[in-house]
Amino acid sequence: MRMFKRSDRQRGEGSEEHWRNRQDADQNVDQLMGLAQGIIMDGVVTEEEAKGLSDWLERHDVADHPVVVPLAMQLKEFMRDGVLDDDEAAAFKETLLAFTGGTGEGGEEYTTAALPVDEECAIVFAGMVFVLTGTFNMGTRKTVTTLLRETGASVESNVTKRTNFLVLGHYVTPAWRHKSFGRKIEKALEYRAVGGVGLKIVGERDLQAALNP
Repeated sequence: MRMFKRSDRQRGEGSEEHWRNRQDADQNVDQLMGLAQGIIMDGVVTEEEAKGLSDWLERHDVADHPVVVPLAMQLKEFMRDGVLDDDEAAAFKETLLAFTGGTGEGGEEYTTAALPVDEECAIVFAGMVFVLTGTFNMGTRKTVTTLLRETGASVESNVTKRTNFLVLGHYVTPAWRHKSFGRKIEKALEYRAVGGVGLKIVGERDLQAALNP
Protein backbone atom coordinates (compact mmCIF):
# COMPACT_ATOMS: atom_id res chain seq x y z
CA MET A 1 0.00 0.00 0.00
CA ARG A 2 1.33 3.45 -0.81
CA MET A 3 1.45 4.75 2.75
CA PHE A 4 3.88 2.00 3.76
CA LYS A 5 6.30 2.19 0.85
CA ARG A 6 9.96 2.63 1.64
CA SER A 7 10.05 5.82 -0.40
CA ASP A 8 7.41 7.37 1.87
CA ARG A 9 9.43 6.55 4.98
CA GLN A 10 12.52 8.06 3.39
CA ARG A 11 10.66 11.27 2.60
CA GLY A 12 9.52 11.51 6.22
CA GLU A 13 6.16 11.26 7.89
CA GLY A 14 5.64 15.01 7.77
CA SER A 15 5.89 15.23 3.99
CA GLU A 16 2.91 16.39 1.98
CA GLU A 17 2.95 13.20 -0.09
CA HIS A 18 2.93 11.01 3.01
CA TRP A 19 -0.14 12.71 4.43
CA ARG A 20 -1.88 12.69 1.06
CA ASN A 21 -1.28 8.95 0.80
CA ARG A 22 -2.54 8.47 4.35
CA GLN A 23 -5.68 10.43 3.52
CA ASP A 24 -6.26 8.30 0.41
CA ALA A 25 -5.85 5.14 2.50
CA ASP A 26 -8.31 6.41 5.11
CA GLN A 27 -10.87 7.12 2.40
CA ASN A 28 -10.44 3.60 1.04
CA VAL A 29 -10.90 2.09 4.50
CA ASP A 30 -13.99 4.25 5.02
CA GLN A 31 -15.42 2.97 1.75
CA LEU A 32 -14.58 -0.61 2.70
CA MET A 33 -16.29 -0.02 6.04
CA GLY A 34 -19.45 1.06 4.25
CA LEU A 35 -19.36 -1.97 1.97
CA ALA A 36 -18.87 -4.31 4.93
CA GLN A 37 -21.76 -2.73 6.85
CA GLY A 38 -24.00 -3.11 3.82
CA ILE A 39 -23.11 -6.77 3.39
CA ILE A 40 -23.88 -7.75 6.99
CA MET A 41 -27.01 -5.62 7.28
CA ASP A 42 -29.28 -8.59 6.55
CA GLY A 43 -27.21 -10.95 8.70
CA VAL A 44 -26.12 -13.12 5.76
CA VAL A 45 -23.01 -13.07 3.56
CA THR A 46 -23.68 -14.45 0.09
CA GLU A 47 -21.17 -15.81 -2.39
CA GLU A 48 -22.00 -12.96 -4.76
CA GLU A 49 -21.29 -10.40 -2.02
CA ALA A 50 -17.99 -12.08 -1.17
CA LYS A 51 -16.93 -12.07 -4.83
CA GLY A 52 -17.90 -8.42 -5.14
CA LEU A 53 -15.86 -7.49 -2.09
CA SER A 54 -12.91 -9.52 -3.37
CA ASP A 55 -13.07 -7.65 -6.68
CA TRP A 56 -13.21 -4.32 -4.84
CA LEU A 57 -10.08 -5.18 -2.83
CA GLU A 58 -8.30 -6.06 -6.07
CA ARG A 59 -9.12 -2.64 -7.52
CA HIS A 60 -8.16 -0.58 -4.45
CA ASP A 61 -4.80 -0.17 -2.77
CA VAL A 62 -5.88 -1.15 0.72
CA ALA A 63 -5.50 -4.93 1.19
CA ASP A 64 -2.12 -4.60 2.95
CA HIS A 65 -3.31 -1.94 5.39
CA PRO A 66 -2.66 -3.35 8.91
CA VAL A 67 -6.30 -3.18 9.96
CA VAL A 68 -7.54 -4.72 6.69
CA VAL A 69 -5.02 -7.57 6.37
CA PRO A 70 -6.95 -10.17 8.46
CA LEU A 71 -10.14 -9.57 6.48
CA ALA A 72 -8.39 -9.57 3.11
CA MET A 73 -6.37 -12.73 3.83
CA GLN A 74 -9.42 -14.64 5.05
CA LEU A 75 -11.48 -13.60 2.04
CA LYS A 76 -8.70 -14.56 -0.36
CA GLU A 77 -8.42 -18.00 1.23
CA PHE A 78 -12.18 -18.58 1.25
CA MET A 79 -12.57 -17.54 -2.40
CA ARG A 80 -9.55 -19.47 -3.65
CA ASP A 81 -11.87 -22.09 -5.18
CA GLY A 82 -14.45 -19.52 -6.26
CA VAL A 83 -17.04 -20.91 -3.85
CA LEU A 84 -18.17 -19.64 -0.46
CA ASP A 85 -19.68 -22.51 1.53
CA ASP A 86 -21.96 -22.07 4.55
CA ASP A 87 -19.20 -22.43 7.15
CA GLU A 88 -17.00 -19.92 5.34
CA ALA A 89 -19.91 -17.50 4.98
CA ALA A 90 -20.60 -17.69 8.73
CA ALA A 91 -16.93 -17.20 9.62
CA PHE A 92 -16.55 -14.28 7.23
CA LYS A 93 -19.67 -12.62 8.63
CA GLU A 94 -18.04 -12.65 12.08
CA THR A 95 -14.89 -11.12 10.58
CA LEU A 96 -16.93 -8.36 8.96
CA LEU A 97 -18.75 -7.71 12.22
CA ALA A 98 -15.44 -7.40 14.08
CA PHE A 99 -14.03 -5.13 11.36
CA THR A 100 -17.00 -2.77 11.50
CA GLY A 101 -17.06 -2.66 15.29
CA GLY A 102 -20.45 -4.36 15.26
CA THR A 103 -21.78 -6.93 17.67
CA GLY A 104 -21.80 -10.68 17.57
CA GLU A 105 -24.64 -13.03 18.34
CA GLY A 106 -26.59 -12.00 21.40
CA GLY A 107 -25.35 -8.42 21.11
CA GLU A 108 -21.93 -9.23 22.57
CA GLU A 109 -19.47 -6.42 21.98
CA TYR A 110 -16.30 -7.26 20.10
CA THR A 111 -13.06 -7.04 22.03
CA THR A 112 -9.35 -7.00 21.29
CA ALA A 113 -9.45 -10.75 20.62
CA ALA A 114 -9.88 -9.87 16.93
CA LEU A 115 -6.81 -7.60 16.88
CA PRO A 116 -3.12 -8.36 16.22
CA VAL A 117 -1.99 -9.07 19.78
CA ASP A 118 1.10 -11.12 20.59
CA GLU A 119 -0.02 -14.42 22.07
CA GLU A 120 1.66 -15.74 25.24
CA CYS A 121 3.81 -12.64 25.58
CA ALA A 122 5.71 -12.25 28.86
CA ILE A 123 5.01 -8.76 30.19
CA VAL A 124 7.68 -7.15 32.37
CA PHE A 125 7.41 -3.72 33.95
CA ALA A 126 10.51 -2.17 35.53
CA GLY A 127 12.19 0.20 33.08
CA MET A 128 9.75 -0.63 30.26
CA VAL A 129 7.86 1.95 28.18
CA PHE A 130 4.11 1.37 27.77
CA VAL A 131 1.54 3.06 25.54
CA LEU A 132 -2.20 2.62 26.16
CA THR A 133 -5.02 2.80 23.64
CA GLY A 134 -8.69 1.92 23.51
CA THR A 135 -11.23 1.67 26.33
CA PHE A 136 -10.26 -0.32 29.40
CA ASN A 137 -12.50 -2.56 31.48
CA MET A 138 -10.28 -2.20 34.56
CA GLY A 139 -10.76 1.55 34.80
CA THR A 140 -9.90 4.81 33.12
CA ARG A 141 -6.67 5.18 31.22
CA LYS A 142 -5.45 7.38 34.10
CA THR A 143 -6.08 4.51 36.53
CA VAL A 144 -4.18 2.04 34.35
CA THR A 145 -1.34 4.54 33.96
CA THR A 146 -1.05 4.88 37.75
CA LEU A 147 -0.95 1.08 38.17
CA LEU A 148 1.82 0.78 35.60
CA ARG A 149 3.92 3.55 37.10
CA GLU A 150 3.68 1.89 40.49
CA THR A 151 5.49 -1.10 38.97
CA GLY A 152 8.40 1.04 37.79
CA ALA A 153 7.23 1.28 34.19
CA SER A 154 6.90 4.46 32.14
CA VAL A 155 3.75 5.39 30.23
CA GLU A 156 3.86 7.56 27.13
CA SER A 157 1.14 8.94 24.87
CA ASN A 158 2.42 7.84 21.47
CA VAL A 159 4.06 4.77 19.94
CA THR A 160 7.74 5.34 19.14
CA LYS A 161 10.80 3.18 18.63
CA ARG A 162 11.27 3.39 22.42
CA THR A 163 7.94 1.68 23.09
CA ASN A 164 8.16 -1.80 24.58
CA PHE A 165 4.45 -2.59 24.99
CA LEU A 166 1.33 -1.25 23.30
CA VAL A 167 -1.64 -2.24 25.47
CA LEU A 168 -5.05 -2.47 23.81
CA GLY A 169 -8.06 -1.77 26.00
CA HIS A 170 -10.63 -4.56 26.21
CA TYR A 171 -13.41 -2.87 24.26
CA VAL A 172 -13.29 -2.09 20.57
CA THR A 173 -15.12 1.00 19.38
CA PRO A 174 -16.15 1.77 15.80
CA ALA A 175 -13.27 4.28 15.65
CA TRP A 176 -10.49 1.73 16.19
CA ARG A 177 -9.91 1.03 12.50
CA HIS A 178 -7.89 4.05 11.44
CA LYS A 179 -8.40 6.86 13.92
CA SER A 180 -6.63 7.31 17.28
CA PHE A 181 -6.98 3.66 18.32
CA GLY A 182 -6.02 2.27 14.94
CA ARG A 183 -3.22 4.77 14.37
CA LYS A 184 -1.27 3.42 17.33
CA ILE A 185 -1.73 -0.16 16.17
CA GLU A 186 -0.74 0.86 12.66
CA LYS A 187 2.40 2.61 13.91
CA ALA A 188 3.37 -0.38 16.07
CA LEU A 189 2.99 -2.73 13.09
CA GLU A 190 5.05 -0.40 10.90
CA TYR A 191 7.92 -0.33 13.40
CA ARG A 192 7.84 -4.10 13.77
CA ALA A 193 7.83 -4.58 9.99
CA VAL A 194 11.01 -2.54 9.69
CA GLY A 195 12.70 -4.85 12.19
CA GLY A 196 15.03 -4.25 15.10
CA VAL A 197 12.25 -2.99 17.36
CA GLY A 198 11.23 -5.19 20.27
CA LEU A 199 7.70 -3.85 20.49
CA LYS A 200 4.91 -6.12 21.70
CA ILE A 201 1.17 -5.61 21.29
CA VAL A 202 -0.79 -7.02 24.23
CA GLY A 203 -4.39 -6.99 25.38
CA GLU A 204 -5.85 -5.74 28.63
CA ARG A 205 -6.50 -9.29 29.86
CA ASP A 206 -2.80 -10.13 29.56
CA LEU A 207 -1.86 -6.93 31.34
CA GLN A 208 -4.22 -7.72 34.20
CA ALA A 209 -2.76 -11.20 34.53
CA ALA A 210 0.76 -9.79 34.69
CA LEU A 211 -0.24 -7.17 37.28
CA ASN A 212 -1.96 -9.83 39.42
CA PRO A 213 0.09 -13.02 39.06
